[in-house]
Amino acid sequence: MFARTAAPPRIIINGVGNVGRRIIRFCDAKGWPIVAAYNRAGPKVGKDIGELAGLGKSLGVVVRDASEQDRSIVPADIVLNTIGDLLDGMLPVYERFLKAKINILCHGTQSYNPFFENAEVAAKIDVLAKENGVTFCGTGIWDTTRIWAPIVAAGTCLSIESIVHTAHAEIGRQGGQFERLCAGVGLSVDEYMSSFINQKTPFTLNRYVHGPVVMVLQKLGCTIDHVRKYDEPIVFDVPVYSPHSKREFAAGVVVGTRNNVEVSTREGIFGNAAMEYRLFKEGDAEVLRWDINGVPGLTINVERKDTANLSASALFNRIPDVIAARPGIVEITRLGPLRSTALT
Repeated sequence: MFARTAAPPRIIINGVGNVGRRIIRFCDAKGWPIVAAYNRAGPKVGKDIGELAGLGKSLGVVVRDASEQDRSIVPADIVLNTIGDLLDGMLPVYERFLKAKINILCHGTQSYNPFFENAEVAAKIDVLAKENGVTFCGTGIWDTTRIWAPIVAAGTCLSIESIVHTAHAEIGRQGGQFERLCAGVGLSVDEYMSSFINQKTPFTLNRYVHGPVVMVLQKLGCTIDHVRKYDEPIVFDVPVYSPHSKREFAAGVVVGTRNNVEVSTREGIFGNAAMEYRLFKEGDAEVLRWDINGVPGLTINVERKDTANLSASALFNRIPDVIAARPGIVEITRLGPLRSTALT
């Protein structure tokens, strides 16, 4: 962690969307300098980041078009990349910052476990990071709630037979546009089964939602043998209103997706998950449960009360760990449980 007397980290933000704007506010409150910010072409380019973050003041940093990165990257300790889930599509961006000797911390699902998700691209990232003496890491809302919570719980066990994860997450909390893109909200069951679960867009959740179960098993020392993933539609028998897309969805239409994951390991420990990404009825809460079945068995429940900030705060609080880490790809399971920056 940074000591109170240490120089604060110089930060670049790549992507000033929902997560990026929250990080701007955190940096302002903490006094950590943002030295540059980028976004894809659009109305945010040319605006001061303080204005975009709703701070009511200028921070003296204007958002630049991401296409300018090749000629405008300034010295920094770390870039917080808040766009792009797939490693292959983001590789050119990663290469620019790594060659500039800047650590990268990503809010991207494949970035949590790069070698498992895409070994070929991960090898390129790892080599380039090591050559330039910097670190590549991925984190987000899963850090504590889906990865470190069950790892800590499993630490009490003498033997483990299986790890079972069930979760309910509100699909629209990061923006109403994700309801249809990621979970098929509003489709009929027939439309969902015939087309949605076969889509090949980057938004398809089952491309990477297996990540937490795999990472927990790997941290326990298991070798992953096989992963099976399949989706199911979630339907309510009553209408439900979404405050995110500002629409009411009728009873009987799809209100979300249940991602099922089955993982086997060479060591004989199994992992199963049923993760619901759906609309919430009044009174619903984001509760994540992990059952560690073994001797002694243990169950741990995590309730996410402020999901709008959790992804951003995980990136922010991982900054000291990543800057201090060894060069190359370093997963959060190697960095230890997330620590607060409250006293830094």
